[in-house]
Amino acid sequence: MTIEEAIKGLEDIKVLDLKSVKFIWLGKLKSILFARFNIEFPIQDLKEYMITNDEFIEISNNFFVSKSKVKELLKDTPKEKYKEFLENRYIVQVEDEKLLKLYILQKKTYQDLLQYGLKNSYIERKWLSELNIEETTFTNIFEVVNDLEEKGIEIR
Repeated sequence: MTIEEAIKGLEDIKVLDLKSVKFIWLGKLKSILFARFNIEFPIQDLKEYMITNDEFIEISNNFFVSKSKVKELLKDTPKEKYKEFLENRYIVQVEDEKLLKLYILQKKTYQDLLQYGLKNSYIERKWLSELNIEETTFTNIFEVVNDLEEKGIEIR
């Protein structure tokens, strides 16, 4: 049984629906899956599954929060307070690399993408789809991509 099948099985029997949870620890998910299906999935495999799930973002090691919940929570919070706010709310240590992803998740400005890209030499392709092009001097997304690539930023 794959992780996808197991998660679907949990949804079918109404034990756990990832679409309705606001946050989850991978250890808890692993325990639920083991209790229900008697299969022990490695944490690393569960982590890979959750990272590819577009509904969640990892804000601390093995701790995932719904992207919509994070956007809602951080809506009126200044960027410099994100880390403190989330650490106090969830009692976790938010890692700096995760914090950068939260900045980009919350506000998709060209400047945010550029700063992240210059610091890390890449940006994620899906972030471009969330960029508000109207707030830039570019006329289309292809101009943005060309500009970023000219600056040595890889689009992954």
